[in-house]
Amino acid sequence: MSITLNRFPVLPTHLYPEDMLARPSASVAGFISGFRHSVLESPTVIACIAVNLMMLYYIFAFFMKKNSIPAVGYPSWLGPWAGAIRFFYDSKRIINEGYRKYKGRTFRVPLWNEWTYIVTDQKCIDEMYHLPDDVLSLRHAAGEELQLPYTMGQQIEDNPYHLPVLRGRLTRHIEYLVKECLDELPLAIEDDIGKLCGDQWTEMNAFDVLTGVIARTFNRILVGAPTCRSAHYTETCKSFAMKTSIVGFIINLFPFFLQPIVGRMITQLPSQIKRSLHILAPIIAERQAAMAEYGKHWLEKPTDLLMWLMESADTVESQPERLAIRILVINIATIHTTAASFVHAINNLLEYPEFIVPLREEAEAAIGKHGFTKNAMNAMPFSDSFFKESSRMNALGTSGEFPRKAMKDITFSDGTTVPAGSYISSPFCVHYDEEFYPDPLKFEPARHMQETLSSGVANNSSGMFRTNPHYLIFGHGKFLATYILKATMAYLLLNYDIKPSSQGRASDILFQYNNGPNIRSSFMIRRRKMA
Repeated sequence: MSITLNRFPVLPTHLYPEDMLARPSASVAGFISGFRHSVLESPTVIACIAVNLMMLYYIFAFFMKKNSIPAVGYPSWLGPWAGAIRFFYDSKRIINEGYRKYKGRTFRVPLWNEWTYIVTDQKCIDEMYHLPDDVLSLRHAAGEELQLPYTMGQQIEDNPYHLPVLRGRLTRHIEYLVKECLDELPLAIEDDIGKLCGDQWTEMNAFDVLTGVIARTFNRILVGAPTCRSAHYTETCKSFAMKTSIVGFIINLFPFFLQPIVGRMITQLPSQIKRSLHILAPIIAERQAAMAEYGKHWLEKPTDLLMWLMESADTVESQPERLAIRILVINIATIHTTAASFVHAINNLLEYPEFIVPLREEAEAAIGKHGFTKNAMNAMPFSDSFFKESSRMNALGTSGEFPRKAMKDITFSDGTTVPAGSYISSPFCVHYDEEFYPDPLKFEPARHMQETLSSGVANNSSGMFRTNPHYLIFGHGKFLATYILKATMAYLLLNYDIKPSSQGRASDILFQYNNGPNIRSSFMIRRRKMA
């Protein structure tokens, strides 16, 4: 014990001036003066004060909020702060425990300084996802989770003009955008995979390689070619997503009154903007010059999201650094979640290689008839069902979708009231409920075939992202993600052989939250020998 104690620095003892006894009237002022000097001179004192303030804040934050909705995840005598600590490393087990005890009702689990309410009643889940954003907000929840002012900039929260641009333009131009993605995808695969493996079996890191392929493919419609093919640019997009999640997580460990200090200390935003402007600034300047000379219409005007943002931006948002950060933010919503979903599917395929041939034959027939096009992707119902089953079994988190924040008190049809300021979500473990999925632990890629076919495989939608109260997955850019996933699988199976690597299973994906299923860190691949 003495050895341990000796490792700590000696705290200053001059909190009281030497002449305090001689001047009792100055004792309070002397204590304050001595305290100020000791704090400034000792980081240990600062750390102790910060820890104690945080403890008091969290204790009051929980115990002052009384609620009759059952809480799970911790012994009552320890208090909800202990539950928040457990939720940090054991969230899946906590959610499963609550679902078993309170299926058909709502229960709550503690976060660091707030409660998350988990809705399990099917009717209430449907009600929840139909509430308007000013009542139950995904945007505000994501803003707090990612700490937007310090990870993306305050303007993203204050003026999210990119959201209506995305909703409107992506829908109207879906045919063109899918065509652009499908044109870029084979080039990305050949550059990132084909040039590395050749005709020999080569081991590749699944997540790293596929994240690069998807980042390049998706950025074809964000910034166009050849910018999307810049290794510097795609690496910036990938690292921005990772650093944003990490920085946001660290800031949220602190109470709200300390978050501005911590946020400004650890933000990576200026350096990330500088990296992206190295590529995007000349492109933005060139397009702004063309807009100034020709107006909104000119020959060979690009059709991509950057151009749409430039047309919709006001004077302030037209600044290059503001446009660059919008592009990076939109990358976050698609790249890593899509890559994680694909790696899960690859792992399922390697575990059940008997499905390689049916998937390959379906791709050959569809692409042989329609070419490598959107119509071909729509003509692959088995591939669609395969990805949907993989998404059902593999969580990108412990809740069905990203939690939403209650902007006001919400009362559901079963009488449950969730107070304003809380988070609301649905449990991912509903995907393993026998009531909805017979033999739920069995991987059955044809399980969703009938639903996919009945939804119309020739439509612009996909059964994979057609959610319902017992199929809840997290995903942005739903249509485009579907086409990119199916097209990537089809191209790989038609042109390459894959098999498991000699490595075991390792959790190397950021989105593999605690206790989620592990995934294979790498796989073996080689070019197919055509007859």
